[in-house]
Amino acid sequence: MQPLRLIVIGNGVAGITAARTVRALRQDAEITVISDESPYFYARTALMWVYMRQLSRAALEPFERRLWREERLELVHDRVVALDVARRTVTLESGATRSYDRLLLATGAEPARFGWPGQELSGVQHFCTLSDLAALEALRPRVERAVVVGGGLIGIELVELLLHDRVAVTYLIREPWYWDLVLSRDEAGLVHTLLREHGVELLLEDLPEELLGDDRGQVRELVTRAGRRLPCQLVGLATGVRPRIALAQAAGLPCGQGILVDRTLRTSVPEVYAAGDCAEIALEPDGRTLVQKLWYTAQRQGEAVGRVLAGLDAPYDPGVPYGSAQFLFCDYLTVGWFPHAPYPPAAELLGRATAPRTVAELALREHVVRSPRTRASARIAYLENQQVLGFSLLGARWNAALLMRWIRERRPLPWVLEHLEEARFDEEFRRPPFPEGTSRA
Repeated sequence: MQPLRLIVIGNGVAGITAARTVRALRQDAEITVISDESPYFYARTALMWVYMRQLSRAALEPFERRLWREERLELVHDRVVALDVARRTVTLESGATRSYDRLLLATGAEPARFGWPGQELSGVQHFCTLSDLAALEALRPRVERAVVVGGGLIGIELVELLLHDRVAVTYLIREPWYWDLVLSRDEAGLVHTLLREHGVELLLEDLPEELLGDDRGQVRELVTRAGRRLPCQLVGLATGVRPRIALAQAAGLPCGQGILVDRTLRTSVPEVYAAGDCAEIALEPDGRTLVQKLWYTAQRQGEAVGRVLAGLDAPYDPGVPYGSAQFLFCDYLTVGWFPHAPYPPAAELLGRATAPRTVAELALREHVVRSPRTRASARIAYLENQQVLGFSLLGARWNAALLMRWIRERRPLPWVLEHLEEARFDEEFRRPPFPEGTSRA
């Protein structure tokens, strides 16, 4: 049998996980990983800790560099400028051409842009990559006032690292409350309180209208749609990301929001696959698709496509939704399904013959409990028959694996409430016993 020549474009978590999965299953494979962003795989989720000098840059790399040699993974630091799917070749910026038997596109995502005048000024910054980190570090000495735009996880990270530098921060959020796609109004209210306690000026339901610069091209003011004028030396744009698909589009691969793939993460072009933030997965023949742009989902897709690239034919299972974060040192965890979840549970998880088409069809109800001594709260989503499907947990630390197991075991709400303390790590939250909660449809 001829050795498999695999090229992976992108050395983020999806690409690296796929390459290592193939290596574990196919010792004969010749595996090349190409990326122009950094020579080695690093953890994007830890960038803020480097900025705040709590981690070294070297600590961003999850693996010892000898691993690439030991696992015979060739790392190429270059940019792919062209993809020829007919000849099965990729062309690099250096002029070299590489041939493949199978190709994985793991090109990740890039910041979404909204065309606000002035957003190309110096001092207008995203926070997704190592180069963003370097740019922020270079700006650090001259920033006294900053505006952060975007009510999501990267936005609050930017707020936190600017507060670390004692920068005066205005936080501009388009929605009526922070992270309204995930948090309830009450949960977001706690985050609002934390922000204001740290001196952040929080402005809701407003957007940038334009960004103004000085005669050196440096941002000096942000004007909002409501007419507010916000002087600043830095504007942090954290308004989401979108799949990076330009290379795939230029090669003629079918794309929608992302690179279109089936449940095995195959594109419609032979021997070309896509995984991670750049992929748009067809869930069902009816046209519903899924784009996932989180670290753990990219890792999960990398494992799945790695098995397929190695010759196993197993579809990707998005599994139980999961996410965790910290809001100014306030822990947050979500596990399972709430109305905002991007896909419904599988039929077997509900004990039904067929799965619902949407999460809305589940008509989820919610039960909320709050700690009387701390700001911690637990919001639990359940069905009319009392089966629990989701947890939204703020202000304490919880065992996500155990909560996922309860969802898979189809535990009812009374049983979950009786055993809820078993899932907590936080001793401060553990006593006194969890109070009575309230339910709402």
